[in-house]
Amino acid sequence: MFLENSETVWGDQNVGQPLAAFLIAPMASKRAREPQTVDIEDLVPPKTQKGTALDVVELSRRRDVQFKMHEVESMLTKRQWTYPNPMTGQAVHRDLSQLRVLSFFSKDYSNFLELYSRKPQLFSGIALHFGVSINTGLRKQLEPGVSSSFDTMLAQLLQLAKIAQERGQSIPKSLTIHSNDPFVVLTEVESNRDVDNFDQANFRKLCVLLQSLKIRQLHFGWLDTANGWKFVEKRLLKHGYRVRSFSVPEKLAFLETPFAIAKSFGIRMGTCAETKLIGQRIGKTRLRRSICLPFNKIATTCEAICGVKLAPKKHTRFGDKGCNCQRFGDLLSRPAYADPCQHACLYCFSNPLHYPK
Repeated sequence: MFLENSETVWGDQNVGQPLAAFLIAPMASKRAREPQTVDIEDLVPPKTQKGTALDVVELSRRRDVQFKMHEVESMLTKRQWTYPNPMTGQAVHRDLSQLRVLSFFSKDYSNFLELYSRKPQLFSGIALHFGVSINTGLRKQLEPGVSSSFDTMLAQLLQLAKIAQERGQSIPKSLTIHSNDPFVVLTEVESNRDVDNFDQANFRKLCVLLQSLKIRQLHFGWLDTANGWKFVEKRLLKHGYRVRSFSVPEKLAFLETPFAIAKSFGIRMGTCAETKLIGQRIGKTRLRRSICLPFNKIATTCEAICGVKLAPKKHTRFGDKGCNCQRFGDLLSRPAYADPCQHACLYCFSNPLHYPK
């Protein structure tokens, strides 16, 4: 079922052995529980309100959770999260006694995997969702702080799938994969040569793995300083790159190759933030809006693991400004200037670690 005849090696793990023994575990029996209704409206309480319980929590888009797993361990042990507001110094409290869903977002899951192998009981009774961001090319140049190689990231992705399977969670509903988020096309200042971060060979390897895991959706973005992130353009120029400007037709032409490769593996590509591309045709396929944290995914997983029904609301985190995610509590997302992410991705709009002086 899952690459049973493959001889591919990802990281230090040989996945050529039958993965039925590696991934497929007997489904845990579900205890009958009285279903409850949790109101999503209360997921983002006032910051000064002490003791307000959160049931859906993300860790974290603004600052990669890879560097904060010691805080996650403390948070889950105490089922409470308290930290100082860097603007006011006032303590911010989050009650996690009713935590149902924990969604991670990271470029490197090595520290999470270490914590989970050491203390799996911390995650008992919590539905897990993993957002994995994995770019296929120019990784050392554009992501200098990401220590894991591309093949190691594939091995981590496989381990996350195993964890979801062993917990009785659906793999496709437990993992959201971001590949080339964003696509980056640059001109080297010194050579005047165009380069981009789309590596076809690596992208195919990723699609092979996703197909084996029955994951049928990939999310992407596009680095476009016309969106207002001029400081990113200055940062890249400091490192010897100019950002290429692309019209919508030029972007669609560039995307034809990755879309064709993904389609050959039965995988769709979608985007939430590239609103000008949504609805456009790439070949015979119309580009759809995608969702990084789909409510139907977390709701289904939550009911399966916790016996709790989440009641959705019509509004999203950012209204109709390109985000379809359901509202939730985003912890560890302290202002970037106060706590910058050490991955130091040159294209990142929220990391000031390499701001030009």
